[in-house]
Amino acid sequence: ADLALREQRLLVADLGYGRALLLLDAKQGDSYRHRILRTRVSAGLASLAESRGQYAAALKHLKVWQGLDPKNPLLWGSLGRVQFHLGDDAAARSAFAELLKLEPDAPPVEVAMGRLYTDAGEHVEARLNMEAALSKYPNDIRTRLTVAEWALTQGMLELARPNVDAALRQDPNSVGAQVLAGRIARYERDDKRAREILTAAILRFPNDFAVSNELARALAESTDEQHRKTGLDYAARNFRLFVDRSSAAGREATVTYAWLLLQNGQPEAAETILYALPNSSAVSSENAYFAAHIYKARG
Repeated sequence: ADLALREQRLLVADLGYGRALLLLDAKQGDSYRHRILRTRVSAGLASLAESRGQYAAALKHLKVWQGLDPKNPLLWGSLGRVQFHLGDDAAARSAFAELLKLEPDAPPVEVAMGRLYTDAGEHVEARLNMEAALSKYPNDIRTRLTVAEWALTQGMLELARPNVDAALRQDPNSVGAQVLAGRIARYERDDKRAREILTAAILRFPNDFAVSNELARALAESTDEQHRKTGLDYAARNFRLFVDRSSAAGREATVTYAWLLLQNGQPEAAETILYALPNSSAVSSENAYFAAHIYKARG
């Protein structure tokens, strides 16, 4: 059932968890093994219900999970999302606060809520939450970069730029800040500056995926043929390394490689590469833009 859920075979997962629940209920007990199995079933049923938008059912299973394994960070992340979708803002924030206690590297409560409001199309509330995170953690580089990256996905360069600049002042060696600085320059059509920032970064972080992927995209815009070929080399290497096309890095690597193929005069190969993406893959607005141009080039 766990494997079926990961592979999005929801009916098979539903049947598997349902049978497991019947067997566990028929053998009531409080042994360690029984609790572990009951926890896995509750977690699986909660995830299954959440994926179907059945939030009340998900909450019921999450409460069982909470009684069995209250120190599990995954539990509190799920509770936060489900309570949000049930319209309980306060309960969602409380759940994300518990997650942060257990997992210090988790995003601030305000960031987690901002992302959910973004997904719900409530952009004013999303921005208010992101700005609240900045006010609460003004010296935290991770918060600044998280908000900056979110702002770039929303087309808010005016919010992204000062936060990236502040992060670089605080830590000039931050690879995340350098990647976002290069992306901002690219979005501002300052291709020369984008290439300079990212070329310097790749010399220091030659094996960093985010740096090489961003550099490849910057080189794709160059009028210099050699730049575009170099970008294609970076993109091809990442495509070979990140073979799980359902993962975030795999999706990015695939779209970047396809885009560089197009920019190097290979539209047919670019379209073929895009077919490697699973149909259910989440696509960013920039990746959707690249894909649209590739399909257009193929007629």
